Amino acid sequence: MVLFKMMSLFLPPSFSFVRRRNGVFNPEIYLFLSNLAVLFIISLFCYALPTGQVLAQMPLTEAQYATLQKLNTKLNSLTTLKGRFTQVNPDGSKTGGIFFLQRPGKIRFEYTPPNPNLIISDGKWIGIENREENRTEKYPLSRTPFHILLDEYVDLKKSTLIIDLQENDDQISIFLELKGEERLGRLILVFRKPDLTLSEWRVIDTQDFVTHVRLFDTVSGIFLEENLFWIEEHLDVDHSNER
Repeated sequence: MVLFKMMSLFLPPSFSFVRRRNGVFNPEIYLFLSNLAVLFIISLFCYALPTGQVLAQMPLTEAQYATLQKLNTKLNSLTTLKGRFTQVNPDGSKTGGIFFLQRPGKIRFEYTPPNPNLIISDGKWIGIENREENRTEKYPLSRTPFHILLDEYVDLKKSTLIIDLQENDDQISIFLELKGEERLGRLILVFRKPDLTLSEWRVIDTQDFVTHVRLFDTVSGIFLEENLFWIEEHLDVDHSNER
């Protein structure tokens, strides 16, 4: 599914529904890597740890903790956002489209044709719609990395393990290990200065496949129609990971 279809952007292949077809890489599923969802290539850093290695929470300096609090405040102040996105998939293919975000819980990624995918979160579920096949798959939002950005109250230190936080004159990059009963993968968020706009992210799944998303032409604080976040009921629902 991107993402986050936008959840293509955000869903790790360790989940039961992420699989290869006939042993061949499945780009449709990896589009969901994932999910917010939501960027230009991060040259600052890219970690590729052995599968199964769990990272430790880094000790934060006073300056880093103050920066983290600013990021939390910025994300919690976000109500609505729309713009365009580009996505680089693990196989090097590129796609993009437009997105809409409404906190808490809602996001929509519309891919530009010929990509038929549409990704929608309605606050509880992530729906991945293939518009050519008239087929929709649904997964619990709480089991995707998207929930980190879409929670009603964002606290990056509470919901993730902070592995690194780097800052320069242009941007702040934070490297997160996603918490959970099983490893959900790693996430790099990049915020552009001076207004701390979320400008890109990189999802690194448990097999070290990387999906990179860039956001641009963004506009915040606008009215969005509720029907943007309605999931069309065509087909599959995965209840196995609901909680």
